[in-house]
Amino acid sequence: MIESLEILGGLVFAKAKLDFSPRLNVISGASGSGKSVLVGTILASVGLRPLQAKSVKAKWQLGKIHATKDKKSLYTLNGKPMTKKSLQESFAPLILHISSYKQAQELQPHFLLSLLDSYAPLELLESFKTAFARFQQAKAKLETLQAQSTQLDLQAEMARFELSKLQALDLSEGAYERLLERKKAHQMQEKQGVEVKAALEALEHAAKITKALPEQKALALKQALDEAQDFLLDQERALEELEALDIEALLDEISRLGGVVKKYGSLTQARERLEQLQASCKDYSQQAELLQASQQNCTKLEQESLRLALQIKEQRQAHLAQMQADLQSYTQRLLLKPPVLKLQATPLSASGLEILELQLGSAKSANISAGEYNRLRLSLLALKASKRAQGGQTIFVDELDTNLSGQESACVAQILKELSWHYQIIAISHAPHLPALADKHFLVYPHHKETCVKPLSKEEQTLEIARMVDANLGKEAIAYAKMKLKPRP
Repeated sequence: MIESLEILGGLVFAKAKLDFSPRLNVISGASGSGKSVLVGTILASVGLRPLQAKSVKAKWQLGKIHATKDKKSLYTLNGKPMTKKSLQESFAPLILHISSYKQAQELQPHFLLSLLDSYAPLELLESFKTAFARFQQAKAKLETLQAQSTQLDLQAEMARFELSKLQALDLSEGAYERLLERKKAHQMQEKQGVEVKAALEALEHAAKITKALPEQKALALKQALDEAQDFLLDQERALEELEALDIEALLDEISRLGGVVKKYGSLTQARERLEQLQASCKDYSQQAELLQASQQNCTKLEQESLRLALQIKEQRQAHLAQMQADLQSYTQRLLLKPPVLKLQATPLSASGLEILELQLGSAKSANISAGEYNRLRLSLLALKASKRAQGGQTIFVDELDTNLSGQESACVAQILKELSWHYQIIAISHAPHLPALADKHFLVYPHHKETCVKPLSKEEQTLEIARMVDANLGKEAIAYAKMKLKPRP
C-alpha cells in the first residue's frame, strides 16, 4: 500500500506531491492528460515500470523509497541502496494491475484452483505441495542419474573387460621372467634329458668305485653321489613335466604378458592399473545401487503425491458448486452471464490432478469481450477478498469503466468500493460513478503549459463529476453530481 508520492523533473509532471487514502483513490481528467503516466510513475517507484523522472519519492507500507535517474536509475529503500530487481521481488506480490486484456492472472487455471482451494482447510494442500516438491526433486535426481547411467554403463563395460584381461594373467613380480625361463627350459629339455639319463646310468656303477676306496672316503663319496642322484631324479621329473607342457599356451601367455608390459610400461604399473579398475568397478556397482534406490524413492514419493492429490480432488469437487454460486453473486451484480466452473482431469502436476476452467454462459473466457473480461476479473478479485485477502495489497485499475453502459459502470464502481475494504484501490476513471464513491479524488489537468495533479475538495469534485456528465457543466449535470456526492445513510 502506498501512502504518499512526490515527483520532481518528470517528463509529464514537473512537480507533484500526493497523499493517498488506504482505501479507494480515483484519478480523473481529460483524455491524454497524463493519468496513466501518473499510475506508471507510482509503479516505477518500485521498479515495475521505467523511471521517467529525475526524482520520485514514495512512502509505502514497506518503507520509504527514493528513485533517481541521471544516466541510470538508482533506488534506495529506507535510505539503503536497493537493486531494481530486489524492489520488484519485494513489491510485485503486493500489486495487482487491471489493465492488460491478455495477461490477467485471475483467469488462469492456477488462480482459479487456489480460489477453489480456499474453501477447504489448507493442511491437506500444504501436505501435497510438500510431497510433490519432494517428488519433483527425486525425479530430477533420478533423471540426472539415468542420463549419467548410459555413459557409465559403457565405461563400466569397458572397465570390466579390461579388468578381466588383467585378472587372467599372473602379474606378480618376476612372472614374465619365469615364463621366459620355462620357455628356455622347454627348448633345452631334449638335450638335458639325454645328459640326465646318461648321468643316472653312470651312477648305477658308482658301487664299483666306492668298493675300491677306504671306508671313510667311500662313505663321503656315496653321500655325495646319493645327493647327485636325487638332484638328477628331480631334474628328470621336471623334464617330464616340461615334455607335457602345452607350449602353445605358454607362448600365448608370454605374448599376452609381453603385451601388458608394452601397454602399461611394466608389471608394476599393470598391477596399479588393476587396482584402479577394481575400485572403478566397485564405484560403478555403487552407482547402479544408487540408481535403483533413487528409482524406488521416486516411485514411493509419486505414489504419496497421487494419494494426496486424489484426496484434494474429492475436496475440490465437494466445494465446486459453492464457489460457482458465490462467484455468480458477483457476476450477477456486474451484469454478466452466469459463470460455469469445470474441473478438467490432467496428469499429476503441482496443481494436483485437475485444472479449473471458467466460462461465462457457453463462452470460454478467451472469447468474451474486453469489458466482460475485466468485469469477470473484478468478480474473481471480489470473491478472493471475501475468502482471504492479503493485507497491504494495492490494485491499480486502468479505465475499467470505459465503454460500459451507465448501469454497468455503476456496478463496477460499487464492487470496487467493496474491494477497497480489503485492498487499496487506485483507479483511473472516465465515468461519474466511481469518483462519487472515492475516499480521495485526484484530478490531472493542464496549467500554464504544465501538467498538474491535485486532490479535489467537495466543491471541485462536484464540478469534475459534472464535467464527466456534460462538458458544458449544465445545471442538470451539476445537480446530478451533487446527488451522487450526497452522503448515504
